[in-house]
Amino acid sequence: DLPTLAPCFALTSNVDGWHGRCGVAAPGALAQIHGCHTVWQCGGLPSGRKFPLLSRGSCCNELFPMPDMSGMDFETLPLRFHGDAPKCPRCRDGWLRPHVYLFGDQNFHNVEEVTGEQSYRQWAEGVAAALQADAKLKLTIVEVGCGLRVPNIQKRCKELLDACPNAQRCLVKINPEEGGLTSPAVF
Repeated sequence: DLPTLAPCFALTSNVDGWHGRCGVAAPGALAQIHGCHTVWQCGGLPSGRKFPLLSRGSCCNELFPMPDMSGMDFETLPLRFHGDAPKCPRCRDGWLRPHVYLFGDQNFHNVEEVTGEQSYRQWAEGVAAALQADAKLKLTIVEVGCGLRVPNIQKRCKELLDACPNAQRCLVKINPEEGGLTSPAVF
């Protein structure tokens, strides 16, 4: 007896929250694997030195709404706060940071309600099982704009493709970053 699966699942490494705002996927069918800037987390207490960067790590795994950005100067790069950085409402001294995975980030909180990684894994396993159980079913994976610099989505698409029977699956790459493709669709 196979579980009822969402007919599609949106998996993204973008952190801008667009997929959630636009309703691209049904509830529970969206994974933002690198987090989303619309929610923030305690980033810990900066040490004021280059090493170690933090004198205390994050106080909790709780997520918070985006702080008031009226103190942010959006006209200059890099972006700077004029005044104090936003503080964690839980510990009151840690600096808030966007809930966004940065390369090699040991302080990112992988919170399922935002990242959806477990939901995606369950969906992918369910799809593979459904295809194995019914040869009439087909799966098309649409990979949009994925490249080799941040290969996380490309890797997950390939893993799902490899888990499914050859005759029942295809991968369509739209606007791939790497060159050398002889056709826009890879089967």
